[in-house]
Amino acid sequence: MLKFLNKTVVVGICVGVLLCIGLITYYLSTVRTSQVHDSATFDPKAILAKVNTNDSLSDFLEIENMIGETMKQYGTKAGFELIDEGERQGLISNDACHGLLHYVGHAAFAENPQDYEALLSVVEGTNCIGGYLHGIEAEIVLQSSNVVVDVQNFCTFQKEKRVNPGPCYHGVGHAAIELYGFDIHKSLALCDGLYGEPERDLSNCYRGVFSEIGNLVTGYDGHTGLSIDVEQIPDLNPEKPYAYCEMFDQKYQSSCKSQLTKIVTKDLPIEEWGNACTDASFGKQSKEICVNITSGVYVRQQLSFQNTTSLPKSIDLLDFETQKIAVLGSAEAFSGYFSDGAQKDWKSFCSSFTNPDIVSYCNAVFTEMETNNTAPWMERVDIR
Repeated sequence: MLKFLNKTVVVGICVGVLLCIGLITYYLSTVRTSQVHDSATFDPKAILAKVNTNDSLSDFLEIENMIGETMKQYGTKAGFELIDEGERQGLISNDACHGLLHYVGHAAFAENPQDYEALLSVVEGTNCIGGYLHGIEAEIVLQSSNVVVDVQNFCTFQKEKRVNPGPCYHGVGHAAIELYGFDIHKSLALCDGLYGEPERDLSNCYRGVFSEIGNLVTGYDGHTGLSIDVEQIPDLNPEKPYAYCEMFDQKYQSSCKSQLTKIVTKDLPIEEWGNACTDASFGKQSKEICVNITSGVYVRQQLSFQNTTSLPKSIDLLDFETQKIAVLGSAEAFSGYFSDGAQKDWKSFCSSFTNPDIVSYCNAVFTEMETNNTAPWMERVDIR
């Protein structure tokens, strides 16, 4: 099972983690002709009570198979509720929730194109809501005749409704790379074209672009989560992925490195991801981003199924400043649960470090985060 969970994490960082094209086709071909019932009659807890909870892979596949029929009968709100409840019950990981909601976001836009009120009426505050918003953004890019105006309007609406857990446009980056046939420079140019109100931080869009590049190099289809032939990207040496990022303008490099961390950790058990970050060929910034990302992904995966966690002991062997960065990545992972009202046990997490100065630092970070409702990340730990 651990082997499966490790693979799930890798697949989960793809935008469409384990998404089923057949489900998408099935839904889109029926949603306009089916009579959608009142979603108030839909009871996700009753549906999920039938799920086999002895095996996380079986649980995921059962829930995945339910989505198309659920949305056909009850609409996309019910699909959202089904996945949200599955994550809350610990039947699927946060990464799986994110990927499945990405699919629902695509379907929701097909059901209610340009009706942002209807699109966000399903939102219940789940901490993996980002996948749903990314799916809507991606579908706007693929369907709109005025991408910049439409995605800016959607971003404005999200912020006014206060449902956005971070910067907008990640889904734009994912869709741009597909829209432009994996032309990285055109995709980044679309991201740059979004600069201004309501979103001046375009790093989330850049991350979407580079996430898709990472998918190609690691051999995963970002829409289905299935294995595909590994693609060669000009000038990108999988043995030195961060060197590729340093070929771009400085403003893109951090986003690129965060996403290409999936290449660094490819085929490794998740417990060894932190070790992979200490490669002597990596520069200081690259190591720090790698540790931040891998710590956050590890913690988020563990918290999907339990109340607290500790980082792999290899983190204790890192220098003081790098351990602090591991704490920041972990804090962001915890913060997603805090914002959803799930008070995971961060005190036990902090006490698991062996260096008392790191324990004190960790306690201070989490206390500040709870007191001021902040998330002091260095780089967002979302590489899906």
